[in-house]
Amino acid sequence: MLNRLILLSTTLALGCSLMAGVLPVQAQGLAGTLQKGLNAAAPDELKQGETDPATIAGNLISAVLGLLGAVLLAYLLYGGYKYMTARGESEEVKKAIGIIKDAIIGLVIIVLAYAISSYVIAALAGATSKPGQ
Repeated sequence: MLNRLILLSTTLALGCSLMAGVLPVQAQGLAGTLQKGLNAAAPDELKQGETDPATIAGNLISAVLGLLGAVLLAYLLYGGYKYMTARGESEEVKKAIGIIKDAIIGLVIIVLAYAISSYVIAALAGATSKPGQ
């Protein structure tokens, strides 16, 4: 019970401290601030209004694989949490190790998919570009 109370209070304190940096933002300048941030974060191809299908597909694939990587990282953290809270029970430890193995296999697949898709998109972009560009 005491451990849960400490965990809850630590989580609450951390959440409040993170929110303290968000609260001073004023709504009236938010649109301009967001636009500046999006322009700074966007790849150069999007800033120039690039409409090349290979570039659009590459950006879409990168975004989807990045999202999947984040989900699998959360799954890996969940497996680690289950392992830490198994308290030595062999059945719970086996489940946690299975979750961790699945997450690592998923992350390897995502990294390989990203590498393969980057190569294919670069090859397609090179094959479809005009000579001299």
